[in-house]
Amino acid sequence: MTIGEKIRHYRLDKGMTQEKLAAELNLSFQAVSKWERNESLPDITIIGRLSQVLSVSCDALLAERSFFQETELQKIMAQAEALDDTVHAEYLTKTSLLENALEKYPCSMELMSALADVYSKGTEYPEYTSNNYLHRAIELHQYIIENTDDSRQKYHAVQMLCYLYRAEEKYGLVKELAESMPEIYQCRPALLCHSLPENQIKEGIRDYIGQLLDTVESMMNVLLYPDCADTKPLDVLRSAIQKSF
Repeated sequence: MTIGEKIRHYRLDKGMTQEKLAAELNLSFQAVSKWERNESLPDITIIGRLSQVLSVSCDALLAERSFFQETELQKIMAQAEALDDTVHAEYLTKTSLLENALEKYPCSMELMSALADVYSKGTEYPEYTSNNYLHRAIELHQYIIENTDDSRQKYHAVQMLCYLYRAEEKYGLVKELAESMPEIYQCRPALLCHSLPENQIKEGIRDYIGQLLDTVESMMNVLLYPDCADTKPLDVLRSAIQKSF
């Protein structure tokens, strides 16, 4: 079943008319009619509300992805990852590629996350302001937080929203989001070290410490910006860790 067919099925199952469903969503009944005739797709920003009105999960509105569709999505993601965000033309190509893909697969959290990340970058490009990419990135990340069952996607969205809200000087929202994240001692890489056999645990710990140092280096760059952050002490520490294991 297509998304439109599923909307019609669940609408009738609820005993709702197109007009009633449209009213619940603050839309015209023509919009609902077009969905059900497969002439258009619901905007991603209302899928959460649509699923609530129809009393179904977001996943229930999705048609099962075929092997071909899954392969196509993987191909699109690979094409997007191969494009360089720091080159204006490639940034625009990447944005267009992901936007078109999301129109075709409007409930793909993977595509939403990738597109939101692209929107978050390119602050030096005119499209960032003219197309209000900051606001669009925030909308997508917020939608992911509210609707995904994948903890990695959720926590990545939380992390990105912290950066984006800071750019808007919304420090209260940053604090609220940051407090929703797990404590550092509960994080996945730290716990995974304990799943390794004895002959691999040192390597696992070294990799984990390396990730922590990457985070510290990133924070130093923010702290000392626009001055050049001196990361030499971290380089010395990395070298010492490598030698000690």
